[in-house]
Formats: sequence, C-alpha cells, structure tokens
Amino acid sequence: MKWKWLSMAKGYVDRSDPKIWMLVFPTFYLAVFLITSLLRVGFPYQLSWLEGAMVDNARWILSGNPLYGPPSVDFTPFFYPPLFSYISAFFMKLLGANILIPRLVSLVSSLLVLLLIWRLVKYETGSNFYALTAAGFYASFYAFVRCFYDMARVDALFVFLLFLGVYILRTSKKPYGIYLSAFVFYLAIFTKQQALVVVVLLGLVLLRENIKKFFKFTITFSLLCFFTFLYFQQASDGWFLFYIYTFPRSHGFVGFLVPLIFRDLLLNAPVLLLMAPYLFFKPGKENSGFRSQRRFYLAFFISTFAISWMSRAHPGGAENVLMPVLLSLSILGAISLWHFEQDIRVANKWGTYFVTLLIACQFLFVIYNPLPVIPNKEHYRWNKKFVDLIGNFKGEVLVTQFGYIPILAGKKTHTHKTAIDFSLSGENVSREARQIINREFRRAIRQKQFSAIILRNKDVFFLQKMKDYYKWKSRFVIPIPLVLHGVMHTYFEVYVPK
Repeated sequence: MKWKWLSMAKGYVDRSDPKIWMLVFPTFYLAVFLITSLLRVGFPYQLSWLEGAMVDNARWILSGNPLYGPPSVDFTPFFYPPLFSYISAFFMKLLGANILIPRLVSLVSSLLVLLLIWRLVKYETGSNFYALTAAGFYASFYAFVRCFYDMARVDALFVFLLFLGVYILRTSKKPYGIYLSAFVFYLAIFTKQQALVVVVLLGLVLLRENIKKFFKFTITFSLLCFFTFLYFQQASDGWFLFYIYTFPRSHGFVGFLVPLIFRDLLLNAPVLLLMAPYLFFKPGKENSGFRSQRRFYLAFFISTFAISWMSRAHPGGAENVLMPVLLSLSILGAISLWHFEQDIRVANKWGTYFVTLLIACQFLFVIYNPLPVIPNKEHYRWNKKFVDLIGNFKGEVLVTQFGYIPILAGKKTHTHKTAIDFSLSGENVSREARQIINREFRRAIRQKQFSAIILRNKDVFFLQKMKDYYKWKSRFVIPIPLVLHGVMHTYFEVYVPK
C-alpha cells in the first residue's frame, strides 16, 4: 500500500522536482474550500442577503405558479433567466423546500467546475501538477468572490454550464460533441444572460476553423433559444423579456475598465494576469494545432473578461461577477506557466525554480482566514430572535428585504424590495411595471393587509405609502449583521397599523 501511494504521487510530479513542494498550496485551498462549504451549507438562515429571494423563486414554482408575470405584492421575480430556479424547485420537490437545496446545487456545480479545470488543463499540458494547480488557483478565490461557490445564487451553476460548454467544444472528438456543446451553452444562457458573449466569440473561432461545425453549432443553439424564448414570452403574457432583458439593460454603468483591472485582478491575481498572455506570445515554431489553441483561449479569455467587466460596472456588481474571468485566468495561467517552464528550463536549469516561485506567490496573494465566513453561535442566535420577532405577530408580516425567512416563522413571503427597484433603473424601464407595483402596495397598505411591516432602513418607497396607515412601534437592534455577505444593517424598524 505504501509503494502504491508513492507511485501515485510520482504520477503528479517527480519527487526530485522542486514543484512537489507546491502541491501543498492547491491541496490546501481545495481542502479549505470543501471543509468551509460543508460547514456553511446547512446554515438554516441566509448567508447572503438575496439567498432567501432565490429560494422564494423556487417555492413559487413549486406552488404551481408561473415564474414570470406582472409584479405583485406576493411575488416579483428577479431579472435572471429561469434555469436555476427550476432546477432548485425540482430538487426541492424531491428533498424538501428549504434553503439547503439550492446551496447544494451551487456547491455541486463548483465541485464539477474544479474537476473540469483539472481535466482541461491535463488535456492541454499532459501534466497532473499543472492540472491540480489550476484547480487550486480557482479554489483560492473562494473568499475573494464572497463565497458564491456555495451560495443559493445563480453564479456557480452559470459558471459550471458555461465552462462545460467550453470544455466539450474544446475536447470532444465525437460527431455529437458540437450539438452537445450548443445544448449546454443554451442551458447556460438560460441561467445567466451573459453566456451569449462567450457563445458569440467561440462561434467566430468555429467560423474561422470549421464552417460546417459553425453552422451546426449556431443553428442548434439558435433554435433551442428561439423556441424557449417564445414559450416563456407567451406563457408570461410578454413579461419574460421585460425581466431578463428590458429591466437589466436599463441599469446603466457606474464603473470602468481600469478599476476592474487594478483593483480586482492585479490585487488578487497578479501572477495569473502577468503570465496568462504568454500562451499568445510564446516564441518558437507554430503549427496549426497550436494556432487553434491560441485562438480558442484568446476568445475564451476576452469573452469571460467582458462578462465580468460588464457585470462589475453595473450598480450592485460585487466580486462574485468576477468568477468567469477568474476561471479563465486560472486555466490560461496554468497552461501558460507550463509552456513557460518548458521553454525556460531549456536555457536555464533554474527555470523550474523560478516558475515554482511564481506559483507560490500567486497562492500567497490570496491567503485568507476561512473562520469569518463560517456562521457562528451568534449568527444562529440572532437569526432565531429575528424569526421569533416575525412569528410574534398575528397575520401577514411584510419583511421587505428578507426572502424565505418569514417561512421559518410560519408566515408567507412577499416580493423582495430589490426585485421591485424599478425606479433605480433609469428612464427605459417599463412604466407599466412601476405603476403596477406602486398601485399594488398602496392598496395592500391602505387595507392594512399586514399586521406588521419590518423595514431594513429608512425606505422611502414604503414610508411614503405608510405614513397615514402605519405607525412606528419598535426597533430591533442586533450586535452583528444577520447575514455574512452583503450589506445588512444591524437594526430594523417595526411598524404596525394605526
């Protein structure tokens, strides 16, 4: 048994190779990610301030309701395509309608991404060491992207489906591979709209290299998208495109390209950002296979960079939107480091040591303490107090910024405030949606439908409608935020009918 394990270890790297000591870094980050996620995934309350709203989407589907429709007091969908909600609803029906299920969807997606990273880099380099290092690179960004690898949000599933399409397109030699890749990209775009950027750029690579594959890919993808769009548009009486196109398009931009590069990538992935271009400028004699590899990964990197930049530049674009570009940097960086080592050690016996140092530096740049992202006793205690506060009222309670949590208090949920922030989206957003939601809430408040309204802060949208019908009752003050990620005040204002 001892020699068997030694033989397996030697398959990753020669024991005389200095890189063997670098195995501790990817192994450490992969282990920390897995252990931390397992300690977080069962937390019965929200880890992020929008997790509950994502659970509400799936519960709404389970109740037999269409996901998209006019905004209402009871439910308004977020501006995401439907796949994450439907997958979560499917597993909730089998395993129980709680917040654990969509978190598991995200965690399994992230684990599959790590496996695919390993397989793709091994395919490109033949090196188990660089394959494991690439997976470690991506795992090391877990804390930087606010732990979205395991949250009940769309991002992890989106990255998995996007990357699975890329992986199949790059590695499959089967005749059906091009159709399968198109189908997976279709699933990705119905998880998050930005997948279209990757589809377009990789489609151009196909057009350059194999026009028959290009037409097979494009026609398959287009037909799938067309009929699905048509179905949801008709089933929602025209609201589907409003939520996934009109509304998000009107958000505008608040950031630019330079802050993304310097604040995010250079501060957290400097070595990968420095080394990734090596593949594109590598000296030496080229062949058609290498030129194809360059084109493919250049399109992959540019498209994921564009996705992350566009999302980061939108209002509310947090570090989680960098997951696509960090994925491509992890892969491209590992492949480029492998090429760099092959080239440099021919001329210098210390080349391997230099590459080893670069890898160590990248991992050390993102070192973090996982304890703050694991819920502790205080998080359990104060979330329980908040649930008890909601449960102490008879009848419906409107909790404007918390999805799912009222369910734990035996109450029904209502539309999340963030989902109806149409007024923050500029002049292009539908006036009809704004008028409907204002009218619906005015009616509910005037009729004193709620036995209590709990506001996270001085919310003008509700306060203006409440002033003649509700009065301030108390303030719920807590020493810590109720969630680990996202902006959450440590006090809540409680209003009751006059």
